[in-house]
Amino acid sequence: SLNKGTLSIQNNGSLGSGSLTFAQNGTTLLAGANNLTLSNLVQLTAGGSVDTSSNTLNVSSVISGNGALTKTGSGTLSLTGANTY
Repeated sequence: SLNKGTLSIQNNGSLGSGSLTFAQNGTTLLAGANNLTLSNLVQLTAGGSVDTSSNTLNVSSVISGNGALTKTGSGTLSLTGANTY
């Protein structure tokens, strides 16, 4: 769970195989490298942001929940899952 602050991912396996929950407003997932693919399920129980910086990040899993998702950074964010948020 992200409970505030910023979590930078550097490779496709950075988060292991579990799910990722944005648990509190003000949390940020940072693409710390280019051409990453995040395949973990993402749960938005609160608002959060994805900062692509100048990188490309593909989220291939389902994003669900009632929270808001905001994209920041000049890079590309690609959402390819069957999202329900």
